[in-house]
Amino acid sequence: MLLISVDIMNGKVVRLLKGNPENPKIYSDDPLTVAKYWVSRGYGLHIVDLDAALGRGNNYNLIRELLNLDGFKEVSGGIRDADQVMDLIAIGASRVAIGTMAFTDKSSLLKLKGVPIAISIDVNSDNVAIFGWQRNIRVNFLHAINDFISNGFDKFEITFIDRDGTRQGLNKWKVGLIPELLRKYIILSGGLRLEDVETVYKMGFAGCIVGSDAYERIFKNVLW
Repeated sequence: MLLISVDIMNGKVVRLLKGNPENPKIYSDDPLTVAKYWVSRGYGLHIVDLDAALGRGNNYNLIRELLNLDGFKEVSGGIRDADQVMDLIAIGASRVAIGTMAFTDKSSLLKLKGVPIAISIDVNSDNVAIFGWQRNIRVNFLHAINDFISNGFDKFEITFIDRDGTRQGLNKWKVGLIPELLRKYIILSGGLRLEDVETVYKMGFAGCIVGSDAYERIFKNVLW
């Protein structure tokens, strides 16, 4: 599965460098048009509410519009309870990615067994970061994956924060350390380039999310 990230802050499509919200690169003030463009090319959407993730408000009304589009639509960012997950699915989300809640509210997470979710694991020096990447916890990301699998979850999205937004490409050495038995459960993210997609699949991963590289190489050349 290949998804294109549509990251929304203050109602605009942006990309952040290594998760730093203080200097976002703005690509458009019209997320709906951007999302329609990616959908028209056959891509699935990975919609991120950065304001919600950072505790700075939300873009919920805008996301409701995006969820009316055709195709695969995943939503993430600032989702803190099971009811919110179910609401998003009810209004059109194909899947919901949850991060912080998975590590801070296990009882709510367990309510979501059988619901189309992915557990989002943001990695900073092999450990997990939560609350919009603002807080690091002493949990190794591989240990976390194994723990979630033992509790019945089997879809994960791993973002390597140190590469996110950099377009540096796949760190084959780093992802090569992920045991092969786990790779079929994992979608990779963080600095990936379009030419990495084939390699990701060949290594046995379930897919990837591409952001900055797609905007710089495809979207910027579109004439509206």
